[in-house]
Amino acid sequence: PRDLSSYEGIRLIVHVAQGSLSVQVSTTVVTNFDYHTSAPIARDSEDLKEVRIPFAEMKQMWSAQTALDLSEVTSINLVSAGMAPGDFAYTIDEIGFY
Repeated sequence: PRDLSSYEGIRLIVHVAQGSLSVQVSTTVVTNFDYHTSAPIARDSEDLKEVRIPFAEMKQMWSAQTALDLSEVTSINLVSAGMAPGDFAYTIDEIGFY
């Protein structure tokens, strides 16, 4: 695990052309795979743009909410998912923290 508690959130340079894209933070504290996830990043017809995702706004999707323990981060994940089959396309130029 890595300690990311000195950061406020995740910073992406991204272009979402099709489908859904969100960011997920996995920690050792969550054991049921319902990791803290961002709201979907909006699709747009423009080129790359900066998106900032505050850790404080990330939530678990289906289990009782637990605090995001930034001292126990095991991975940052990009997630493309939906209720129905569909295509997705996105470009990531940079991933970092702020």
